[in-house]
Amino acid sequence: KGASMHGRLIAGGYYEVTFDPVEARHVRIVALLEINGREWSSIAELEIIGDDGENLRRAKWTASTNSYERNSRYDTRPAMAIDGNPVAWRHSQWLDRIPPHPHHVQIDLGALQKIRGFRYLPAVIVNNNGMIRDYEFYVSSDAAAWDEPVAAGVLVQRVRVDHPFLAQGGF
Repeated sequence: KGASMHGRLIAGGYYEVTFDPVEARHVRIVALLEINGREWSSIAELEIIGDDGENLRRAKWTASTNSYERNSRYDTRPAMAIDGNPVAWRHSQWLDRIPPHPHHVQIDLGALQKIRGFRYLPAVIVNNNGMIRDYEFYVSSDAAAWDEPVAAGVLVQRVRVDHPFLAQGGF
């Protein structure tokens, strides 16, 4: 398997994973385990880091997935993970049936590019639903051959608190 690389919390609530530069047209993040041990996954935003350390432009990107919720009042299509709106999110299916892990989101970058990592923004959902804990990250030039992951490990190591509050009488 790929090198064990854990996510590092950076500005804006993103978790960043970097690796030695590789060329790819297609990338795939695979969620193996959710932070709370449930069988779903979510992504508010996924950025791909170019060789220069900056986020790649997403103008020609397209996204696909093996599971998203089609029957929700929310739009949870895979495109929500690359739409530039951190309030919108992609979420695996959770109504009627909950498919087990692994879940993935695959992105066609539109052209072969040199990349050296990714940035994952968890969706802000009650109880951190879908926050990816264990992951694998794959690259491909043709979306047919994926080989071994270029990175794998623990993406988010602990649950974040969405709304701090005081109990009666304070702390």
